[in-house]
Amino acid sequence: MKKRKIGPVRMAIRVVLTVVSLYVALQVFRAYNNVYSTEVVIAATMNEGFRAQGVACFPSANIEGSGNIGYLVQNGERVSSGAQVGEIYADPAQAYCREELNDLENKISLLERSQNVNGTDLSVLTSQMQAALYDLLDAMDTGRYQQMKEGEQSYLLAANRMQVSTGQSVDFSAAMSALQSRREEVLAQLGSPDGVYAPAGGYFISGESARYLNCDEDTLQQASPGQLQRMLQDGVETTGSYVGKIITNYHWNYYGVCTLEQADKLEQLSKVTICFPGKAEDPLPAQLVSVDRNEENDIAKFCLKCEYIGADVLCLGQQEIEIELNSHSGLRVPAAAMHIVDDAKGVYVKYGNLAKFRKIEPVYQNEEYILVPDKSKMNAEQAAATQSEVKLYDEVIVQGKGLFNNKLLSS
Repeated sequence: MKKRKIGPVRMAIRVVLTVVSLYVALQVFRAYNNVYSTEVVIAATMNEGFRAQGVACFPSANIEGSGNIGYLVQNGERVSSGAQVGEIYADPAQAYCREELNDLENKISLLERSQNVNGTDLSVLTSQMQAALYDLLDAMDTGRYQQMKEGEQSYLLAANRMQVSTGQSVDFSAAMSALQSRREEVLAQLGSPDGVYAPAGGYFISGESARYLNCDEDTLQQASPGQLQRMLQDGVETTGSYVGKIITNYHWNYYGVCTLEQADKLEQLSKVTICFPGKAEDPLPAQLVSVDRNEENDIAKFCLKCEYIGADVLCLGQQEIEIELNSHSGLRVPAAAMHIVDDAKGVYVKYGNLAKFRKIEPVYQNEEYILVPDKSKMNAEQAAATQSEVKLYDEVIVQGKGLFNNKLLSS
C-alpha cells in the first residue's frame, strides 16, 4: 500500500493550526495563572457601631376581647380613650361585608377627590402620575405592601384628574351613585357587630402584630447584666390572647447586653442612632440612659431611650439592634487589597499596564472595607501631613499573584 503524501499546502495549514492552538493554550494558561481583579476607589461614609441583643419595652395597655375580630384602625394610628378600634363578628359573612364596605368607601372617596381639579396644569398632573407610578413600582420591588396600596390610590387619583382636565370624563356622578347604593346594601347586611374599644389613649397595634413580654419594665430595669442575658437566652416573649395593645406614651426604652469594649464606646456618646435589621430599618435617634457593667463576665447591660413611634416600631419585642456610634468619611478601598511592604500599609493600583504600590493611612476599617483620607477634601497643610497616596477612582487590585511595585500585569 502506498503512503499518501501530504502536500505542502496542507502541511502549512497544519503547522499554522498547531501554532494557533499552542498560542491559545498559552494565553489560557497565563490568564488562569494571572487573574487580576480590581475595584474602583469611591468616596464613601462608613458607620462605626455594633449589634446587640435586647428587648424593646413600651408602656402599654392590653385590649381585652376574643372571637372573630375585625380592626377599624391601622397599626400605629393614634386613638383616644374609649374609641372603637374593632368589632366582633358573630357570623363570618360580616367580615366579608366589612371588607367590601371599606373598599366601597375608599372608591367613593377617591372619586370625590378626583373631581377636585381646581385648574391644575396638565404638566403637574403628568408629573404626579409619573411620581405615583415610580413609588408604586419601588414599593412592589421592596415588598412594602402597605405602600403599594397607597401608591395605587395616588396613581388612580392623578389619572382620574387627568381625565377630568382633558375632558375624557366630565364627572363621576353615575359611578359614585352606584357605589353609594351598594354601600347601603352592604351596611344592612353587616348589621351591628359588638364593638372593641381602646382602654386608654395612645397608639394602636393589632393583636396579630403585637409582641407580648413575660416581664414588666421594673424587672428589666432591676435586672443585672447577667440576669438580662439569661432572660434573653430563655426568651422574654409570651403568647397573648388579646385583641391588641395601646401604646400609651411615645417614650420607650430598649434594654440590651453587649461586651465591655462595646460599652466603653457607647459611654463616650450621649446620643446614638439605632435601627432594627429586618424589622425597623429606618435610623432612629436614641439617648443613652444607663450602662451597668459586669467586669467578671465581660458583659454590660445598657438602656436606650427613644421617642419615635411608627407601625414598624410598635411590632418590636425581643429584637436584635444595630447601634451606630460614629460616621467616618473618606475614600473606600477593599480590605482584602491591603499589603504591608517595608512596614508600610498600602495597596497595589493598576496604572496603565503596571501595578503601582500606593501607601494608605486607614481612618476606619471593618471586615470588608478600609476608609483612607481624601486629599482632595483637605487644605494644603492637611494634605502634606498624610502619607496616604490613593486617589478617587483609582483601580485597586483586589486579587492577583506575585504583586510587586512596577510589575507588568500582562504582555
